[in-house]
Amino acid sequence: MAKNDIIKKSIHSFLDSNYRETEMILLTEYPENSFNKDTLVQYLIGHVKLKLQEYESSLNYFCRALKTKDPQQVSLVYVSKGLVCLYQHNYDEAILNFKEACINSPDDFNFHNQLALCYIIIYNLQQERTENIVNLSELTNNNNNNSLIESKSKSITSSNIDSNDEEKEKEQKKDIDKKKFGKMKNNLDKIKNKLMEQFKEAININQNSYIALINLGSFYANRGHIELAEECFKKAENINKQ
Repeated sequence: MAKNDIIKKSIHSFLDSNYRETEMILLTEYPENSFNKDTLVQYLIGHVKLKLQEYESSLNYFCRALKTKDPQQVSLVYVSKGLVCLYQHNYDEAILNFKEACINSPDDFNFHNQLALCYIIIYNLQQERTENIVNLSELTNNNNNNSLIESKSKSITSSNIDSNDEEKEKEQKKDIDKKKFGKMKNNLDKIKNKLMEQFKEAININQNSYIALINLGSFYANRGHIELAEECFKKAENINKQ
């Protein structure tokens, strides 16, 4: 069977969600002497492993694909590596790989759009952590207030000393929480600026990039900026009525 026919057969199997079968087709039917040299083969098996949640193996195949130095596939491979890193919660590495895709294909708006989506995932996770810290801090402060009331009601002779110590601890805790919250808030703002830059870059490259406009509009909508979201959606609708 010719190489192209094997590739087609494996792609059909992959699209039918027969991932193990796809792997076996490529491993057993593709010519051994060109197996490691073919970017597409390494790329396909990498995605098979990604679907099977075998992340380390997936990364290995994508790294092999990069070694073939195929200029037409390199950006797609970097995006795929970025996806694996996201699944592994390795967000710094994910960003680096999505950035590499943009560097290797600077005029392709899709890769800037995908980098922006990567930043959105990280932004949402960071925002959730920030909110959890605020909620935990409020709960701790409430518990401290209750403890302070109880200690005052139990003891009159030691109340002044106890209350002073607890008040100091409470103020110190507040200062620590404020600094931690401020740091996380600054980090959130930085991530937001970066994702906005990538969406703008995607739209600058391709004025008809309605997908980037929809993604940007969704981000605005989720943040409660309804007017900005509507503006993006209307622009996207004007580009693509469907």
